Amino acid sequence: MKLKFVLMFSGFVFALACGDIQGKSVAITHVTGSAVIPENTNFKIQLKEDGTQSAAVSMTWPAQIVGSGWQKSLQVVEITVQSNLRSWRVDVYTDNVAADTNLNQKGGLISFTDNSKRLVLGWVVSGEPIPDLSVGLPGELITNRVKGSTSSVAAPWRYLKDKGDQDDVNTTEFNESWGESYKGKYTAIIFGGPNYMLLPYQSLWSKSTIYLYLEGDFSSSEGAMNYTGTLHFDFIGQ
Repeated sequence: MKLKFVLMFSGFVFALACGDIQGKSVAITHVTGSAVIPENTNFKIQLKEDGTQSAAVSMTWPAQIVGSGWQKSLQVVEITVQSNLRSWRVDVYTDNVAADTNLNQKGGLISFTDNSKRLVLGWVVSGEPIPDLSVGLPGELITNRVKGSTSSVAAPWRYLKDKGDQDDVNTTEFNESWGESYKGKYTAIIFGGPNYMLLPYQSLWSKSTIYLYLEGDFSSSEGAMNYTGTLHFDFIGQ
């Protein structure tokens, strides 16, 4: 029997003006698909200040960063997951389909006033906090070695995907649609089973807590617009 638990960490509502993103981030968890979470599963999400790991109440970016390219948020999302289910995974994404945007790629934050404009976001996970984590174009290797990776190379940032994403007909190397991204585990921040957990770069991880970092692309003047969005986290197990 397949059990699906959809847990949405909502309350992330970002408003961006003059290079400042400020957000109201109240931890509201919605569970659908099952009346209760099994006793052998623990799933918890907390927003922390990057560096001090103290509790945070909002997600922010540095001031006056419009035109500065990719910039990392000043906060980090701490995720704790434990489960004895046969197999499970946790995915992160946005769901901007209701915004009626005409963009093929919708992942990130959508402008309040012009739904053809978005603030593109990227993410990477680490087994331990890295306050000095480097930013970069998603797909390129970050210079810091991501904690928990046993490979000889660092892990890359990934684009934050959206449930409304369609394939870009102008590219042939990858299918960027939501369906193919989900099937290929591009959206998965961690997955595992009764006795193991795997980070996205196929590295075994023995602890129950990981850290999700977000970056935004502020390279254009559109970074001074007002944006909104919600991060969704799905735990799916069977």
